[in-house]
Amino acid sequence: MRAHRLFAIVAFMLLGIQAVSAQYVMGIGNAAQSGLTTFDFDVYIASSSGTATLTSYQACFTYNSAVAGGGTISFSYLNGAPAGLTPAVTSALMDGVVPNLLTGSNAGTLTISTTPTLLGRFRMTNTVNFANAPFTVAWDFAGTFVTKVNLSNVNVTNAANHVNAMSPYQIILQNDARVGNNYEFDAVIQRDPILATDFTMTAYQISFTYNGAAANGGTLTFSYLAGTTTLTSCQPVATGVGIVNDGGTSNFVWGSNAGSQLVSAPQLKIGRFRVANTVPFSAVALNIAWDFAGSIASSVTLNNANLTVPANHLNLLADPPLPVELVSFTGRNARNIVELTWKTATENSNMGFDIERRAGQADWAKIGFVKGHGTSNLPATYTYPDKDPIAGTVHYRLKQIDASGNFMYHDAIDVVVAPPSAFALMQNSPNPFNPTTMIRYQVPTSSYVRITVYDLLGKEIASLVDEQQQPGIYTAVWNGRDARGSGVSSGVYMYRLSAGAYSEIRKMNLMK
Repeated sequence: MRAHRLFAIVAFMLLGIQAVSAQYVMGIGNAAQSGLTTFDFDVYIASSSGTATLTSYQACFTYNSAVAGGGTISFSYLNGAPAGLTPAVTSALMDGVVPNLLTGSNAGTLTISTTPTLLGRFRMTNTVNFANAPFTVAWDFAGTFVTKVNLSNVNVTNAANHVNAMSPYQIILQNDARVGNNYEFDAVIQRDPILATDFTMTAYQISFTYNGAAANGGTLTFSYLAGTTTLTSCQPVATGVGIVNDGGTSNFVWGSNAGSQLVSAPQLKIGRFRVANTVPFSAVALNIAWDFAGSIASSVTLNNANLTVPANHLNLLADPPLPVELVSFTGRNARNIVELTWKTATENSNMGFDIERRAGQADWAKIGFVKGHGTSNLPATYTYPDKDPIAGTVHYRLKQIDASGNFMYHDAIDVVVAPPSAFALMQNSPNPFNPTTMIRYQVPTSSYVRITVYDLLGKEIASLVDEQQQPGIYTAVWNGRDARGSGVSSGVYMYRLSAGAYSEIRKMNLMK
């Protein structure tokens, strides 16, 4: 297995501004699981400025003992050390109760510069296959066995000058928003901005805990939105996992296909993810948080090794509160008008409400808009009259829209509207008018309806309605400027309702 090289040159240069008395930067990187039982990484050193003489060193590392999986770990030098200072000691041992990896050199002389020098490639070997756990190899400066660096036979060890480029990534959750009954957010991956080294990701798994109370009694689903990734490899799997129970804790879980994705600059988008609810979310926050515990945990595989570092998983989700706390939404039929009323307790950046209506199997249709109160902690009451109700059981719902254009739907209500008892054509309003007027009419049974406008000589000026309509009350609009594309002059005009054998005519007055 060929390891992708993660040279930490930029990191060494960035951290090379440490105090001159230390004169060096030392790092580990290029980590890769080279086999089922072997894990390799490199150790580098560079001067902080100019040149320096390295006369000996001892490197001590801690690691995650869980990777042993019941086996026994050994530690050895592989190759790559400069002739002037080769490793003399390598061992895996216990420093008190802490498992350590230890290597050190004989006394010698090695000139180092600001260009990193490889001190050697080292290997952890297990007597059984490694467990799927983060290796988390890290510099150690505590206990009996510690890291030491000698320049010109002087101990200049400075923990701040030892960097770790084994896990040079950051995965970030950001850009969350509520869209209807959905909560969405992005997951992105990037180079660590301090270590600034390219790396190859070969797989990942994301796992989140969340606040179940936000479901508001509904059923949640978790999914990846297809086509939202900018990865060319290690893309989110098509069906993913969704919501799982991990030892009594419900988790959102998704993973990637195995691949080989180079991560450099700029940021790459793993994808946009959605938490969908069958009902509106409650006012409490969803509180999505990274999860690294249990049998299903977040993990990142670099060069086929689990190099997960929880501190590298960032959460920038704003978890925006519900923009409107809706207290009630009711409707009643009064004199062939459905009066809708709703009340709010609080509002946050509330631009307003679209009122939508649906009857039978028809699609939802917007019938009006009511402006909101912006941001307010005071109760508010809103009303909207549906003056053209459809006969039968009619469904109404509110689409709340915030100042950023995000929206969410609130539960629908049903209002029973009795059909009109007879055909009727009402007087237009306003009358006289200029240039637009509304013509209301009612249809008691399913009928083919025509509304036409004529001048006093009987010439047809405009056709406003020409279709099959269900029982209900309707409004047709006539704009005198639009008739036949050129408008008409002031005067008296006739408008007629025709439906089967029924016909009724009324007059209206256009005054320009």
